[in-house]
Formats: sequence, C-alpha cells, structure tokens
Amino acid sequence: MRAHTRFELAISPRALYNKGRMNKLPLLLLSLSLPALAVDDLPPLIPTGPVEYSNEPALESAPPLNADAGNPFLAESEPAATSPAPLTTTGNNGKGYISLNAFTSHYNVRGMGVEHGLSKWGFSSLDASYTLPNDNLLNWGLQALIAAGADLIWGSPTPLGKDTPLRFQAAIGKEIFPNLLVEVGYTIRRAGFEGFMATEGRGGANHTTQDLFLRASFDDHGKGFFGHALWGFGFQGLTGSYFDIEGGYRFTDVIAAGNIGSDLEVSVGVAPSIGYWGRNVEGIDDVRVRVALQPFSQSGSFGRDAHLYFTPWVQLAWAGSNRNKIRHITGRKTVSNAQLTFGLEAGWKF
Repeated sequence: MRAHTRFELAISPRALYNKGRMNKLPLLLLSLSLPALAVDDLPPLIPTGPVEYSNEPALESAPPLNADAGNPFLAESEPAATSPAPLTTTGNNGKGYISLNAFTSHYNVRGMGVEHGLSKWGFSSLDASYTLPNDNLLNWGLQALIAAGADLIWGSPTPLGKDTPLRFQAAIGKEIFPNLLVEVGYTIRRAGFEGFMATEGRGGANHTTQDLFLRASFDDHGKGFFGHALWGFGFQGLTGSYFDIEGGYRFTDVIAAGNIGSDLEVSVGVAPSIGYWGRNVEGIDDVRVRVALQPFSQSGSFGRDAHLYFTPWVQLAWAGSNRNKIRHITGRKTVSNAQLTFGLEAGWKF
C-alpha cells in the first residue's frame, strides 16, 4: 500500500505536461501533410470562357468513317480516274452469243490461207450459238449447244464466191475442271473451201460435208492462259481426220487511257490433217501466230465480261507440208505459201 502511493506521487505535473505535448506533435504533422497528399486526387477545374478546337491530327487518330461501306473501320481510297478496270475472274454467264466477222482480208480455214484465185477480196461471216438452259442433262452435268453461221466471200466471179457457205453445229459438253470444257458434236457444211475440195478434189456430186468432232477448250480469265484442241473426222464429202491446236496468253491492261483500256492476246496454232483433203495428204496444213487487241471500258459497257465486245486482230500463217499435195489434187494453185491476214470481229453476249 505504501509502495503504490509512492509511485503515483513520483509522476509530477511537469511530466504530465510534457507527455501531452509529445502526443499532439504527430497529430499536428499529420494535419499539415494531408492537403499536400490530396492535391493529385482533386478533380480538374472546369474551364471557363470559349472552348477552342484544333485541326491538328492526333498522333493516334481514329480511322475516318466510310459512308459507302458498312464497316466504319474500313476506309479505302477511291481509285484514280485513269486506273484500268480490274480484270474479272469469271466469264460471262450468258448462254449465247452472236459474232460478226466484219471483215477478214483473206479467206482461210483453220489458219490455212486460200489463194486469191479462189477468194479475191477476203470474206465476212456471221455466227450465232446458244447453250440450252439445262446444264445438267441426264444428271451428268452435261450441257447442249447449237450453233449456225454463214459466210460472204467477196468477189463473186471467183469459185468460192459463187455460193454462200453455210454451216450448222450441235454439241454436248461438260466442264471437266474449272475453265476446261470438253465437247463432242456434229457439223454439216455447205460450200466454202471444204465444199470446193469435195467437188473439185474428190469429184463429189454436191459440195456438202459432214463431220464429227471432239474439242477441249480452256480459258482462265484470272491467270490469262487460254487455248483449245480440236479433232474432227469427216464422213461425207471429205473423209479423214483434221486437227487444230492453239494456245496463248492474255496480257491485261497493256493500254490504259482515261476510261478506255485494252488487253493483248498472243497465240500460236498448228493445224495438221490426215487424209482429210485427199488420199495421201498427211502432214501439216499450216502454222500460225495471232495477235489480237481486246478493248474494254472501265464502266463495263463493252469488252472483257461485258455483253458487247469487238476485237481487231492480225495473223501470220505459213503453209505446211500439205500445201503441194493439195495443189496436186486440184491441179491449180489453191493454198498460199504464207499469208498475212487482218480482221475485225465484233460480238454480243446474251
């Protein structure tokens, strides 16, 4: 009891004062530091006066909106007015066409040039074909085609100018691979060089010929390669086999000026035959090189996959080993040694 009383008396009033002063010092320091710590947490001041805007682009600006496209984040610049129209990769979906050979300077058959003594001033021709709408005949993916044509050989006093050459063709085809069409068909012809050879060379009663044929055609619009391989077998008027093989490449946009441009086609062909023009006539009828322009418009009104097209072309053909054999059969000069031919073709696809 006495010890406890002595301990309380040992704590003097001055000691109590100093103890309270020391407890207030941390509180004072804390109260002074709080405003400094809260400066970064204060919201920004609301500006007063007019707001100014700047036209300077930001470093990471958002892409401009494209009003024509459905995706606002897809922005593409408009093509220049002089840029060529892009080449489409699919052919025309029309079922038919009408082709007008406005004028060809020399009459020829699968590239083989005919002498001026038979055809003085060249020829013109009109052809039409139509593929039937049903492209799955017999459920085998087959399609049927019919075609007809007529020629006008300029120079009526010449032997080939006396009659109008006519032809009719029917075929059944199937697309074996993309861009590759295989056809088997029948052709009947009246007059023309075939009719002349049937009467003059073979001594036939009329100048009508009939053939069966097998043809494979390839045309890749995207890559530019095209060509065909044809085998025909005559069974009336002219008998025997004839062939026509051609391959080429299409250079796109070789000419581009304003709204008009043009593609360029270069092809090489060869036409052999075995006994078709006469007995023991076996060999090459001709070898040829052909160059053609295909004008087009950016609006798509003509050329390429448009409905309307026209093509100027030039061809150089050399007679093959069958030249002298054919001359021997007819007893006259019928096939040219070499022939430079130019022409203009126009057509309408529907």
